[in-house]
Amino acid sequence: MEEVAKAEPERRPGIDMPLQPAPLEQRVAAMAIDALLVVLAVVTFAVIYYQMTHSRPPIAQSAALTAGLLAVFWAGYQYLLIVYCGTSPGLRAMKLQLLRFDGVPAKRSVRRWRVLCSWLSAASLGMGYLWQFLDEDTLCWHERVTKTYLARNSNQ
Repeated sequence: MEEVAKAEPERRPGIDMPLQPAPLEQRVAAMAIDALLVVLAVVTFAVIYYQMTHSRPPIAQSAALTAGLLAVFWAGYQYLLIVYCGTSPGLRAMKLQLLRFDGVPAKRSVRRWRVLCSWLSAASLGMGYLWQFLDEDTLCWHERVTKTYLARNSNQ
């Protein structure tokens, strides 16, 4: 008598099969490109401010204002581009895309939650980002929570 072969259960990406996130170097390079654009925006803002007022605040106040502007510009940049465009210049340059664990591009509502959760990852002294060094798939905390990750764009 032969044993009846059992049908293999359907394998689900991200659950049964390991995810294929982009290498850390590519993700860092994409972030660096985006950060450079934000720094250029803050510098442009500072130059315009100086041209209009012809005054410079004290060094300590300038440093605090610069840090605040960088944080606000970075948050706005990420929110507007990731939520409404689904990508950023850094992600495009590094040929990365934002996918859900099932391999489908993330919808706007998921992208919104991802950005909001990434702010929480940063606000916790960066612990949400350091999470990737302990994670088996090298995903950050906000990626695990929203079930999204950055992968190489197969269309480019």
